Amino acid sequence: MKILICSIIRNVENKLNSWYNQIKNIVSLNKDIDFYLSVYENNSTDNTKLLLNNFDFSFLVDKLIISEDLENYKKFYKGGYDPYSEESKDRVMKLSECRNKSLLGGNFYKVCDYVLFIEPDIIYNPNIIRKLIDKLIELNIDIITPVSINSDGTHFDKWGTRFNKGDKWGDLTPKLRNNVSLIDVHGTFNCMALYKSKPIIDGCIFGYMSDVLNSHDCDTIIICENFRKEGHGNIKIDCGIRVTHFF
Repeated sequence: MKILICSIIRNVENKLNSWYNQIKNIVSLNKDIDFYLSVYENNSTDNTKLLLNNFDFSFLVDKLIISEDLENYKKFYKGGYDPYSEESKDRVMKLSECRNKSLLGGNFYKVCDYVLFIEPDIIYNPNIIRKLIDKLIELNIDIITPVSINSDGTHFDKWGTRFNKGDKWGDLTPKLRNNVSLIDVHGTFNCMALYKSKPIIDGCIFGYMSDVLNSHDCDTIIICENFRKEGHGNIKIDCGIRVTHFF
């Protein structure tokens, strides 16, 4: 089995050691899997570039780190914005471009069975990766994610969670309190997502314009829509598996 790990990174010097050590632990716990890594970084103004390029990735089969400084990518977007504002449209357009550079860079996805996206600002037990893989294979799932939570146990990635077609938001907090486990959803990301690679090879990638809403939308929901268009609509969240987002 071969898995490509992807991340997009920007100004996260205080989180990179955690990100790196957790990935290293994933590999050490799954010696039967060949792991590749593709990272896209842009416009960091702290020590992110230096740290990223000084890590020892020799435990991987192969890796690609792309760093760019782009004139039109200098802007930093503040939280608490209207997700359907023009500013948000610009943000998700750029996010989708960055995610696709990580996803497609090096063409590793073409030789891998699965693609695992991991955000740099989460803490998790590396054992959960095997649980996600086993569940995806057992139930022939196309996309599976854990639940991302805040430090107080409430759901974090609500914009990247959609229960039904046409939803603009999905709050998993009540389901977490009721101990609900595996659920079917229209779309999900939740800071960590495991994808079958075949739909990606066939052209199902990230984007920012939604045919469902007829407007821009969360880039990580668009890839779910693209999977569905090609008949890969078995998308689930395992509420029993959780990652913690930290600022």
